[in-house]
Amino acid sequence: MDDDDEYDEDEEKPDITPIETDHKNYDLIRRICEHDEKIEENTKQKNELEKQKNQATNKIKNILADVKKIEKNLATTQLIKLEKSNKLDVSYPIRLSQIENLMKVGQTYALPEDLGSAVLFTSPQFERLSNRIRELQKEKQDIAVKQQQLEKQLARLRN
Repeated sequence: MDDDDEYDEDEEKPDITPIETDHKNYDLIRRICEHDEKIEENTKQKNELEKQKNQATNKIKNILADVKKIEKNLATTQLIKLEKSNKLDVSYPIRLSQIENLMKVGQTYALPEDLGSAVLFTSPQFERLSNRIRELQKEKQDIAVKQQQLEKQLARLRN
């Protein structure tokens, strides 16, 4: 072991100038370190922003789920409310002259004795309903004509 110790002491250390003494290299190393620090800082910022984005996305999903639950509850509540309001008996005072619920008795028309099964319409609603009835009657006629034509065509094809 003594021989090794002697050898180490006898060996001369070479003159090594540290890189830091060379100003160009020092500037390059400093810039690289600054860039590395900026990259590290940007990476941290990116990760933080991604974390915030994920949190915001989760909040949005939770809020949307809550909104859907609330809308469903609201629709159920409105349906229950509508059912209850439909069960209510409502009376409207009207004059006899406003009633046009005439039944044919012989060759004349008269008011029925019981109006319990009568349905009341406003004039515009009645007009709309009457127009729709006429449209449906016209459609029925058109369908009947088309059916006759198709039956004639089928008869011709069979012959």
